[in-house]
Amino acid sequence: MKVLVMGSSKFPVPAVKGGAVPNLIEELIQQQEIENKIDLYCCSLWDKEAETESQKYIHTKFFWARIPQYIHCIDQAVIAILKKIFRMERLLSIGFLFQIIWFSFYTAKLLKKENFDKVVFENSVPLLFALKLNGNKRKYQDKYYIHMHSIPRRYYGNARVFSECKRLISISEYVANEIVADRRVIIRPEQVKVMYNCIDIGLMKPGTKDENYKLREKYSLAQDEKVILFVGRLCKEKGIEEVIKSVIEIENQQIKLIIVGTNFYNSGIVSPYEEYLQKLAQPIKKQIIFTGYVDYSKMPYLYNIADVVVLPSMWEEPAGMTIIEAMACCKPVITTLSGGIPEYTGENNCIVLEKDNTLILKIKSSIINVLNDPFYANELANRGHDRARRYNKAFYYEQFLKILVES
Repeated sequence: MKVLVMGSSKFPVPAVKGGAVPNLIEELIQQQEIENKIDLYCCSLWDKEAETESQKYIHTKFFWARIPQYIHCIDQAVIAILKKIFRMERLLSIGFLFQIIWFSFYTAKLLKKENFDKVVFENSVPLLFALKLNGNKRKYQDKYYIHMHSIPRRYYGNARVFSECKRLISISEYVANEIVADRRVIIRPEQVKVMYNCIDIGLMKPGTKDENYKLREKYSLAQDEKVILFVGRLCKEKGIEEVIKSVIEIENQQIKLIIVGTNFYNSGIVSPYEEYLQKLAQPIKKQIIFTGYVDYSKMPYLYNIADVVVLPSMWEEPAGMTIIEAMACCKPVITTLSGGIPEYTGENNCIVLEKDNTLILKIKSSIINVLNDPFYANELANRGHDRARRYNKAFYYEQFLKILVES
C-alpha cells in the first residue's frame, strides 16, 4: 500500500523547526522504520537540516517542496507590516500565506505525477486546494483522508472537498464532535475515526539525579529552590498569562518559574504578546526564566527538573500533549478542563481545574499544595506516569494502519 502523508504547510518534517504536527508525523516515520508495513511517503517543505535528518529514515521516501526565496521575503514583509502597523497577534497563519499557496500548487503537481493508494492531509485545510487542480479530485476520490489536530476556523473554499474525504481522522472525540456539528461542512459520524496522539515514551521518561543536577546548574537554580514549569506556545490560549499571575500571587522567593517556548516555534519571530509577557513578568523577573525555543529531544531534561508542571489551557484544547509528556516524565501536572484533555489524562491522574474567574487563585493554591505535600505530589506523578505510557509510537502506528486498511 503506497501512502503519502502531506506534511505541515508551515514547518518541515523531520521536525527540526518544531511544531506538534511535524513531531507527530516524525513519530509515525520512526515507527515505520521498525515495522515497515506500508510504502510510506512524506511530502514536506524543504529545509537543509530536515533533509539531512531525513537520511536516517530508510523506509520512508521524502518529496521536498523548495519554496523560492522571494516567497519567504513576501511572507516576512506581510508579518512585519501586520506586527508594526496593526499589532496583530495571530500572525502565524497569515504570515505563511504565500508559502501555503505555493505549497498547494506543488502538492497538486505531485498528486498528478504520482499514483498513491492513500493520501493523508495533516491538519492543513488550505492544502486541500491541490485536489481541485489537475483532475486530482477525481483521481483520488475515496483515497484521501484528512487528519485534523484542531477544529478548522475556516475552510478557504474547500468545504466540499473536506466533506467528501474518505475518512476524517480526529485526535479526540471532542474534535470529532465539533466538526460533525459544524454546519459549514457535511461530515457523517460514521465517516469519522479517532486516532489518539502519541509521544516518544523512550525519550519522555524520568531522568537521573546527575542529569537534573547539571541542568539546575545551567539555569543557576539553587538545590533548595522549587521549580514550576510551563511548556507551550506563548499565546493567550495556552494560559501562560494565568501561570505568571499565579506565581506573582504566591510571593515565595524560593520558587522559580521556567517558561519554555515561543509564539512561533523556531521561526525567530517575536510576537506582541511575547513582549507583553516580558513586561508582565517584571515584578518577579529574578524568579522567571524564559528559555525560548527548545528542541523536542531536549525537553525531557526540562520536565525532569520541575517540581510541578502547570499547563492551563484557556481554549478548548484538542488534546494537550505537553500534559502527557510531563506525566510520562513522572511529574505532577496542573491543567484545566478543556476540550479533549480529559480523554487523554483520564480521571485522578493530574489536577484538573475549572476555567472561571477564580482560576488564578486555584492555580496558586494547587501549586502550593503540590510543593508542600511530597506524598501527594508523588502519588499524583505515579498515577500520571502509568496513564501516559499508553500513548506510545507503536500504538499510534497501529491506529494509523487500522484506519487505512479498514477503509
